[in-house]
Amino acid sequence: MKVSDYKIKLGSHKVLPDINDFHTMIYNTTAGLSCPSFEKGLCQVPCYAVADEIVHSNVVPSYRLGQEIIWKTCDQYELLEMFQTYIDRKRANIGYLRLNEAGDLETIEDCEKVLYLAEHLDLKIYFWTANIEIWQYISKHRTTDNIVVISSKPEFMADSQHLAIEPAIYKNLAKGSLKCKPNQKCGPCQLCFFNQDSGRTIYTQIRRKANELITL
Repeated sequence: MKVSDYKIKLGSHKVLPDINDFHTMIYNTTAGLSCPSFEKGLCQVPCYAVADEIVHSNVVPSYRLGQEIIWKTCDQYELLEMFQTYIDRKRANIGYLRLNEAGDLETIEDCEKVLYLAEHLDLKIYFWTANIEIWQYISKHRTTDNIVVISSKPEFMADSQHLAIEPAIYKNLAKGSLKCKPNQKCGPCQLCFFNQDSGRTIYTQIRRKANELITL
C-alpha cells in the first residue's frame, strides 16, 4: 500500500507546525455527514465539517468517507502500523495526531483504538468530542499523558473546553477570557490541547456562513 492510500493529511491552512517545527497528522474517524454526534443532535452549533462537505461535495465527503472506512475496518494493530509507517516515510518531524477535523468517536472500540495508539506512538493525540461518554471512557482508561480531549459542549468540561458563541457575546467577553481568534493557527497556538486537565475554556465565534448552510 502506498502512503497516499492511507488518506492521512499532514497539516492544513489552519493546522501549522508548532514553534519547534513539529507537524500534525490529521485523520477523521468519520465524515461530517456521518458523524454520530451530529446524527444524535449533540453538537453545540451547526457543524462546520458538514458545511465544508456541502460546499465541496465533489471531493471532501468521499475523502473523509475513505478515512472512515479504513478506521472502521482496521483493528488497532493495523492502524498503528499505518500511522507509524507514515511517520517513518515522511520527511518531516511529526509530533501530533489530530483526530476528527470532521466527525466524532462513537463506540468503546473507537476509544480503545485511540488509547492503543496513544500508548505506542511517540506523539500527542488530541481531539474534540460532543459526547460526554467518550470523554468519560478515555479519561478513566488512559495510561499516558499524551492524549488530550477537548469538549465542544458547554455541559461538560474535558481536559479543556472549546465553545462557539455568537459574535456579539464573543466581542463582550470579560477581560482575560481565552479566545480562538478568527485567523488563529493551531500548532503555534496550543491553548486547547497543551496538556491534560488544564480546565481551560476557549471561546470562538460562530461562523454564520456555516450556520446558514446547515439550515438549508
